[in-house]
Amino acid sequence: MSLGEVRRRDYDKIVLGYLGCGASKMELKPVTDGQKIEPPKDMAQVMLELGTGGILIGDPAVVPFRGSSNGAPVSVKVAHDEIKKTLTVAAEISAEHLGYFCSEPTASWDGRGAGAMKVYTKVPLLTNDVSDVRIQRLKIGGVSLKSRLVWALERDHGQRFIHLKAIFPLQKVFPGDLRAEFQIQLTEDPAKAMFQHADPPVAKSSVESVTLANGLRAVGVLPALASLILGWQQLKKTRNQN
Repeated sequence: MSLGEVRRRDYDKIVLGYLGCGASKMELKPVTDGQKIEPPKDMAQVMLELGTGGILIGDPAVVPFRGSSNGAPVSVKVAHDEIKKTLTVAAEISAEHLGYFCSEPTASWDGRGAGAMKVYTKVPLLTNDVSDVRIQRLKIGGVSLKSRLVWALERDHGQRFIHLKAIFPLQKVFPGDLRAEFQIQLTEDPAKAMFQHADPPVAKSSVESVTLANGLRAVGVLPALASLILGWQQLKKTRNQN
């Protein structure tokens, strides 16, 4: 891989990182001499801001290392359904590569610093526009993962690509290979065409509410509370009838 392609991939990562944080594009604040440095909200913000400053000095076509044909950590297959006008992109990453290749320093799961991982791929498009993209499935081994989607189109020198990224919570163990499947809905109607989309971060309050509810259910508090409410409603109904 050439130095220019490496730097280009870095910029792809940064742009998708900004989209995943809720921005519509890269947002860089002006820097002035002597300004007060504001503390970052989380590590993802630090990585995004630092990543925008890279400069390639030298020949971008230089390939400093010989590539290995068997060294690609991700396997991608694309199936085109001409009748339904869809592209199905299936990505597979072996378990030994998940810790490094699926690391996600430019995003958090909840937007507040919770660790996240990602599966990313980029595939070429032909002439059709895109009206919708969905994550059909995302699993590590036999375990299904919660996820949120970030995607964007790229046009470069007459070629068109779609960047796909599924963000999921940080995993402590990897019980098998990762398998992800994206479905891209194509369209020839310019009114339905979309250029990019990002699911919002999962609110921490929602995660905590689900965790609390599960905990209360486990110790029997929720069933008891439900019975109490039902009894109170029945008593109120009886009094009204009398």
